[in-house]
Amino acid sequence: MKRKASSLKFRLYQPEMGHPDWHELNKEANLLIEEIKDDITLDSELTFLDRMEDLNRRRKSYITTLANFYENRRRLKNNNHCLRPLYWIWVMTNSCNLRCKYCDDHAGRSWFEKSNRHTLDTEEGMKLLRFMRTGCSAIYFCGGEPTLREDLPDFIEEAAKLGYYPMALNTNLVNLHKKLKDPKWKDVLRKLDIVVVSVDALNPDTLNDLFQRRQGMTVLTNVLMLRELQKHVKFMLIVNSVVTPETIKEARVVMDWCNDLDIFFAAVPANYKEGPDMHMINNSEYRNFVRTLLERKKRGYKIIGSSRLLDKFLYAKPYTCLTTIKPHVSSDGSLPWPCRASVNIPPVYLNTFDYKNVDELYEEAAKFVNPTNFHGHAQNQCGGYCAWYQNYTTEAYRETLLRPLNFVSEARELTSNL
Repeated sequence: MKRKASSLKFRLYQPEMGHPDWHELNKEANLLIEEIKDDITLDSELTFLDRMEDLNRRRKSYITTLANFYENRRRLKNNNHCLRPLYWIWVMTNSCNLRCKYCDDHAGRSWFEKSNRHTLDTEEGMKLLRFMRTGCSAIYFCGGEPTLREDLPDFIEEAAKLGYYPMALNTNLVNLHKKLKDPKWKDVLRKLDIVVVSVDALNPDTLNDLFQRRQGMTVLTNVLMLRELQKHVKFMLIVNSVVTPETIKEARVVMDWCNDLDIFFAAVPANYKEGPDMHMINNSEYRNFVRTLLERKKRGYKIIGSSRLLDKFLYAKPYTCLTTIKPHVSSDGSLPWPCRASVNIPPVYLNTFDYKNVDELYEEAAKFVNPTNFHGHAQNQCGGYCAWYQNYTTEAYRETLLRPLNFVSEARELTSNL
């Protein structure tokens, strides 16, 4: 049965010279859906057993999250910042099919410049999934470009069985329409909870210049494809815009576009190594953009983050980072401890496979570098000031641990338009 494409109605967004014909692009997106709809599992096709498995995955995750909350609350009261992870980030590969100009691994190098020689194979990746599940229950698959790994569907399947929730995938979307035609990808979308893609402009030529590859139109088409697929497979689609001094205006346009199309929007000031460009943060054009974003948030538009968190994050206001809450595991299975972006103290790289579980890994890691009060500019501290969303979420979690009841209103705001 052919599905009718939804019309694209714009109110905030005003098409500009060089922007695509969105109605034509939406038709192309729906043609792609027609090509793949029989190859993926739709929500309407789920059996009772499928739905019970999904509920059980969430149940397992909630149990871990609650147990970690009480344990982390105890540790924090004892001034111990070696906290169990809220989620972990897996850099699955350094390879990427784009060459984005702003690409940075938090340590001053582009992912695609880094060696992929020791990347974990499938069996090792499965072992890593099982290991990290001993300490947390949420995972963020990223890279590089994770869809370049042929075994990504296998990892998503295994993560679902292990009770990971939520599961997020960060992808540039360049080859997603092709991947979804592969039988191995049949259940990928339905088992993922969040798909994040960077869209830093709506002019395909501008994107091509940023990507240093002619893939701008493909990415925009695939965003529309995912938007339509959300009607048939439940997952959250997030469009992320990395804001540079040259793309402030573009970020505003992308926000307008997302707000009109009911797509979740996230903005991130570009960072290089240990911090953001404070000249941009203090730029009047950027601050006007942030004011508009915060106003939209209050009006109920789909913008990721609470108003309080966004105000601190987008203006790069002072915060306390608890880096153990969001460990980044490298493509070779090593954990940079306490943080790969540390400036004053070089990170120690620990092989996760040398330990029985996350608690043991953290206990041993703390003997190398104590993570308590590690965030700061003293010589025995990290020396960084990263304005990444994940860093500010650690402070939000810290506030929750210290004052659980005060978090209720913020939690309502975070989940009100999910």
